Amino acid sequence: MADPKSSSAGPDLEGLQSFLQVRDRDKAVFFVGRDVEIAAVEETAAYAFAEVQNGMPASSMTLLFQGAPGVGKTSLLTHLTDRWGRLDAPAMGLRIDQDTLASPDDLARTVAKAVGEKTDEIFRQTRTTKTEYGGEAYIASIRRGHETVTTPPVPSLAALAERYPPMQWCKSLCLMVDEIQVVDPSIHGRALLNLHGGIHGLPIVPIFVGLGDSRATLAECGLTRFSHGHVFTMGALAPEDSATAVRRFLAHYRVSASDKAAERWSEKLALWSDSWPQHLHTAMQGFAEELIMAEGRLDYVDSKAVFERGHLLRETSYNARVSPAMNKANCLVGNLMEGIPVEGSADGAIIGFLADRDQEMKGRPGHCLPEGMTATGFLDHLVHQGVLQRNETGRLACPIPSFREWLKKWGRESGPSSVGGSPVFRQTP
Repeated sequence: MADPKSSSAGPDLEGLQSFLQVRDRDKAVFFVGRDVEIAAVEETAAYAFAEVQNGMPASSMTLLFQGAPGVGKTSLLTHLTDRWGRLDAPAMGLRIDQDTLASPDDLARTVAKAVGEKTDEIFRQTRTTKTEYGGEAYIASIRRGHETVTTPPVPSLAALAERYPPMQWCKSLCLMVDEIQVVDPSIHGRALLNLHGGIHGLPIVPIFVGLGDSRATLAECGLTRFSHGHVFTMGALAPEDSATAVRRFLAHYRVSASDKAAERWSEKLALWSDSWPQHLHTAMQGFAEELIMAEGRLDYVDSKAVFERGHLLRETSYNARVSPAMNKANCLVGNLMEGIPVEGSADGAIIGFLADRDQEMKGRPGHCLPEGMTATGFLDHLVHQGVLQRNETGRLACPIPSFREWLKKWGRESGPSSVGGSPVFRQTP
């Protein structure tokens, strides 16, 4: 019987069909790049562990990864979780939701479950007449060597540190929270500050990911100071990383391709997708559809059809990003995209442009700020929607070239035409 993974088994058409069902927010089938981000996490985890072992708190170890929709933030967390699944991994990974973050006792129990061998060896829940906790009565059991110690329930991470001393840990725990931009300061603020300050004494590294305005949201919770190199604004992949993903795609589904053909398709899909993770994924799905129709024969794949399919999926994702507020100010957004330099602009320049155009075009539908929104508020909204993002120089720019071009066209075609041609964009240092 032939090895199904060998090239002699022929193209994996069933696998290609399954790939069509994978969403861009699912686990990345062909994860590439993000070496800088991964290295920063593991270096921070190692440093936090060393600090705690030396009797120091793991303070200000928080890492933040923010970026526009589709940049691969959730895929990064999934990759890190998988990467740390082996026993010799440099860190442990634990993903929690917003509800767990808001509850000190739930958080402590979730962490205890993660660092222990098995749930029933960490917390054995039984009724007792002596201790009431959260409406139920519990006894917690922690195994230390061959001895089992019965203790009161653990209501916080600080109490967990007493029951499960940091010196017994073998590595740091990276506590990962997705969609951090939706946290509520009144509900989550204290937990976030406690984790950031490391007051529990445990080797815990908080890792938060969210949209481009996440740092501003965390600032409202009191997290205004991050260590140097601990905030990352994620952008497009390097073209060579995109090309690597395509080559892995061809090899994984056993599509026979010469080095030249593989390189040609790698370059095409990287170019068509702007090397943006979400668009690269949909471009490869369009590629998979055509490969299925061609029964896996690369020479019979219609490159025009692949491009058009990927383009359609990309248009769908861009339409989904248009908020009601943007729709009411479509021409204003289109003019902003016409005027903003490719290399980016300072916040003040954009705010000044929005305010000036709002005054100039008062009463013109589509050309003014949405009712009730200031120029500053609308700028924040555009960052939240992924229209603008800070580049490596700290200036705001549209993170995806094709999205910028789409917004220009959308601004011209979905409402009143622009007045006076391209705007004069006022720059500030």
